[in-house]
Amino acid sequence: VALVIAGRYRFWRVVRRMQRREHADWLLESVRDGIRSLVAFEISGVDKGNIRARLSEKCTQVSRSRNVDERWAGVVCFEQPAAALQACGDEIHGS
Repeated sequence: VALVIAGRYRFWRVVRRMQRREHADWLLESVRDGIRSLVAFEISGVDKGNIRARLSEKCTQVSRSRNVDERWAGVVCFEQPAAALQACGDEIHGS
C-alpha cells in the first residue's frame, strides 16, 4: 500500500529492495527535470494507534541510510484505514 501511494503521489520508481544494513526497505528513484535522485524509503504498518509515533520511529531508522538524496518513511494503519508519508525532518503528508 505504501509503495502504491509513494508512486502515485511522489512519482517514485522502485530501483531495488535495500539490505538490512542500509536502514530502509526500498531504494526508489525520482527523476525531475532530467535530474535523478535516490530515495531511501522505510515502510511500516500498525494495526491500530498513532501513525505519527510510528512515522517518527521509522524516520529515525531511515535517517541512518547513506548514499541517498532523500530519506522517507511511510506507515499504513489498518484499524481505521489511513496511510501517511513523511520526509525525515519535514511535516507529515498523508490522509
